[in-house]
Amino acid sequence: MESERVVFDTNVLISGLLSTTSTPAQALELAIRRDKMVATFETLRELMTKLLEPKFDRYVSRERRDSLLLRLSPARGDC
Repeated sequence: MESERVVFDTNVLISGLLSTTSTPAQALELAIRRDKMVATFETLRELMTKLLEPKFDRYVSRERRDSLLLRLSPARGDC
């Protein structure tokens, strides 16, 4: 079966990061494992800017946020 192209809104990505058992988190994990995620550079820039804000420090570790950004990075070669 051919993989689908999937686009997530920045808010859904952040929601998925904040609650690993949420529906957005499950959809994100599935898309990362099975499908091809696509995004504009503007969306990725917005996500990076938002995730690096100090207000998220009390909810999610910096390491976890950095990990998500790396997984979504176009440097993976398949975006």
